[in-house]
Amino acid sequence: MPAIGIIKEVTCVISGVLLVFNIDNPLTKLCPAKTTITVTSGTSKSTSTSRSSSHSTSFSTSHSTSKSSSRSTSTSTIFVGSSTSIVVPGSTLTVPTTSSSIPLTTSTSTSSPSSSSVVISTSSTEVPTTSSSVFSTSTSSSTSAATPTGYDAFNCPSDLPLSCSNTTAIADTCCFESPGGLILQTQFWDVSPATGPNNSWTIHGLWPDNCDGTYEQYCDPAREYTNLTQILQSYGRQDLVDYSLTYWASNSGPAETFWEHEFGKHGTCMSTFDIQCYPNYTPGAEVVDFFNRTISLFKDLPSYDWLAAAGIVPSTTVQYTLAQFENALAPHHGGNKPYVGCSGGQVDELWYYYYVQGSLQEGNYVPTAYGSSSCPASFWYYPKGYTAPTTTTSNPTASATATACSTASATPFVGKGYLNVYNAAGTKQGFVISTGKWLLSGTPATYRTSTTTGQGPFTLTTSKGLCAIQADSSLFCDASVTTGAQFYSDGSSLQYNSSDIFSAASTPSGTAQGTIFAGDSMAVDITLQWQTIC
Repeated sequence: MPAIGIIKEVTCVISGVLLVFNIDNPLTKLCPAKTTITVTSGTSKSTSTSRSSSHSTSFSTSHSTSKSSSRSTSTSTIFVGSSTSIVVPGSTLTVPTTSSSIPLTTSTSTSSPSSSSVVISTSSTEVPTTSSSVFSTSTSSSTSAATPTGYDAFNCPSDLPLSCSNTTAIADTCCFESPGGLILQTQFWDVSPATGPNNSWTIHGLWPDNCDGTYEQYCDPAREYTNLTQILQSYGRQDLVDYSLTYWASNSGPAETFWEHEFGKHGTCMSTFDIQCYPNYTPGAEVVDFFNRTISLFKDLPSYDWLAAAGIVPSTTVQYTLAQFENALAPHHGGNKPYVGCSGGQVDELWYYYYVQGSLQEGNYVPTAYGSSSCPASFWYYPKGYTAPTTTTSNPTASATATACSTASATPFVGKGYLNVYNAAGTKQGFVISTGKWLLSGTPATYRTSTTTGQGPFTLTTSKGLCAIQADSSLFCDASVTTGAQFYSDGSSLQYNSSDIFSAASTPSGTAQGTIFAGDSMAVDITLQWQTIC
C-alpha cells in the first residue's frame, strides 16, 4: 500500500488518447502498455514501465516522444482518476469485464468528430455474452491513433542477428524472436481420412521451438481465442479463411478448432506477435499476421510438386526411402534436409526449419536443418483416400494378413508409444516429451524402440533424435546423440542399469519442464511406463 503522501497513477494510450488512472482503478486492465507514475508531495514525477507479456523485455519510455514510426500520431491527455466510466473523442469502445479471454469489441463512429466518442466503462451490461463475440477494426478518417510505449515489429533494424545466433542478450523481442527462435513450418499428408487436395500436402502449423529444440506452449491464456474465423473476417481477410478451409484442414474435427489449437498453443508463444509489438494494436491483429505468415511460408514450400518432380508420387505398390525424400526436398530448402515423419510405416509429416532475422511478420527467413527423421529405411507414401493396412511391413511382397493394431494386446516397447510418468504412489503425472524432459500437460512425444520383442537391450528415438543417458545420469534425446543408451523393460516399465527407478529434483508445475535422471539420486522417485499407440 502506498505510503502516506504518495500517489500512484497508471498511464496508457487508448484510441489515440493518453489516459491517466489512479493505480487501483479497474480500468487499468485495458492498458496494453502501462507506465506507473509515483508522485510524492513536493517532488517531481518518476516513471517505471512494465509490459504485460509472456516474454520479459526492458525498454525506455517517453510520453513526449514515441519510437519513430509512420504510424505515430499526436495524443491528447485525459485524467481519469478513480472514475470507472470516461468519454474520449474518437470512437466507441465496449469493454468486457468478466473474462480477459474475451476480445474487446471495438467500433468507430462515422459521425462528425464533434459527436463521436470513446466510452470506456466497467458496466456489466457491456460484456459480450458469448466467446464468439468479434471486434470491428474499422477506423474513421477523423480518428488518430498514437504509437503506444514499446517496440515496433514493423520497423526493425536491418543489422539484427539471426534468431538463435546472438552472443549477447537482445532486449527488443519484437524484432528478435526469443526464446522460440527456431521456427518450423509443419505439413501433413493425411491419407485416411484424407484432408486437402489430392495433389498437395496440408498445413499443420507454425511453431516456435527454442534454440535447443525444447519449446514453450500456451503462453497467454487470455489470447486463446475461440472465434478466429470471425476475427479474420472482421479484418476483411475472407481470403485467409477460404484458403485455410482447403489447405489447413483437420482430419478429426472442425478446422476452426484445429486453428484455435495451433494459435493458442504456438502463436501465443511467438514474441514478435506479442500485442506490445503493434504500434496501433487492435485486438486480433496478431491472428491475421499468424495466418498470413503460416500460409505464405506454406505456399513457398510446395512439397508435393517437388517430390513429384523427382519421380516420387503417392503409390500403393512402390515404397520410398528417406534418402529419396530428403534429396528431393533439400535443394529447395537451401540444401537443408527437412524432418520427415512417419507413422505406422507410412510418411505423414514434413517439418521445415528456419532462423529469422527481424520479426516474424516482416523478417527474413533463413532455412536450416534440425533433428532426425522418424521414418524407417523405406516407407509408404500412399494416395489420399487409400485405406491402408493398419500394420505394415517394409517388404511389399510380405503376407497381406496384417491384423489391426490393438493397444490392449500389444507387447510393451514394440513399435511406438508414449512414456508416461508415474510417481512413487502409482499416480500418473504427465509424460516425457521429445527432448527427454518431464512435462505435466500438453502433447506427449512419440517414442520408437529398436526392439521387435519388447526385450532389451534396445534404443529409444524421438523426433529430436536418439536418446542417451548423459554423464550426469540425465535423460537426453537429440540429433547430436550418435550412440543411444541401452534400455531394457520390466513389463511396461522402462529400465536402465537393471533398475526401473528414475528420479527428478522436483515435480514440474505448469509448463515447466523437469529433467529426468536414471536412478534414485534425486528427491522425487518416478517410473516411466510405456503406452502403446497405433
